Amino acid sequence: MAVTEGKWQVTIDAKNNSSTAAQFIDTGIEVAIGYLLIINVDPQQTWTPYASYPQSTVDANGISVLTKKIDGIYKEEPGARSQEVNFQFPFGSLVGTVDGGRTYFPVGTHLEMTLLYQVTTPKLTLLFWGGDKNTNSGSITVNVELRKALNFDDKIDPKFLDADYFDVHAQIHSPGTKNFLDTGIKLQLGDLLIVNLDPKDLWNLSNTDSNWNLNANGVRASNKTLVDPTSNGNFPSFVLARGSLIGTLDGGQTLFPVGTHLEMTVLNPGSLSLMLWDDNNNNDNRGSLRAFIKVVRRAIPVAA
Repeated sequence: MAVTEGKWQVTIDAKNNSSTAAQFIDTGIEVAIGYLLIINVDPQQTWTPYASYPQSTVDANGISVLTKKIDGIYKEEPGARSQEVNFQFPFGSLVGTVDGGRTYFPVGTHLEMTLLYQVTTPKLTLLFWGGDKNTNSGSITVNVELRKALNFDDKIDPKFLDADYFDVHAQIHSPGTKNFLDTGIKLQLGDLLIVNLDPKDLWNLSNTDSNWNLNANGVRASNKTLVDPTSNGNFPSFVLARGSLIGTLDGGQTLFPVGTHLEMTVLNPGSLSLMLWDDNNNNDNRGSLRAFIKVVRRAIPVAA
């Protein structure tokens, strides 16, 4: 099946589509690097890791219907499916992967993410986070949309400019220095993070060689093509589009793509930091990108 733009509706079952399952069940939706993935779930839909325990009935953000708090945090330890880092999200929250579980990204009830991961499994996989198929119960309907995100010629929406902004410097904020731009923005469970960049805003990865003028998606200005994804020795679990803007909420232990557009429900609280994704040679990097950031505060209470 060829990658194509479109809309789909899929059912994710808590019993069989769990992150702890021996084998993942994909959605049948083929994805590729350079696409904008949009996912929405009705917050009224619920499922549970323990059907006999009422407070564990949660929505796609892992919020208990009964207590209005998360039903605990589940951490998947390093070593699972070649992971070298911890991934942790609320029990019963909806998460996704495009590389067979080597890395995960939060979905919750809403996500708009520019896919800048190396896609090693051709189809999108969505998962109930944690749990055991012997006790998990219920399912939710997920609305998925896929659009091409190589939007160099698009104009930035003026409403995006009415936001706080931060300049990410190609030479300073790079994997070679392991130095992120710390925005100082503290995000809590349930907050909606919104980041936008002008697709024509460029930085350079090779001493101003015009062939390496790239936007936040890692798209070349010269021919509008996406640069190949690359790994980095300082962050070995992640393979992302070279030249793309990436983010972290935990000081770089786990990363997520930002690109030119991101709307992400926060399922792993922390302080937002940003970085250019590149190899370890940051000395030939030039320029900066300006990221416009808004946060919709709808933090989830956490039990003491």
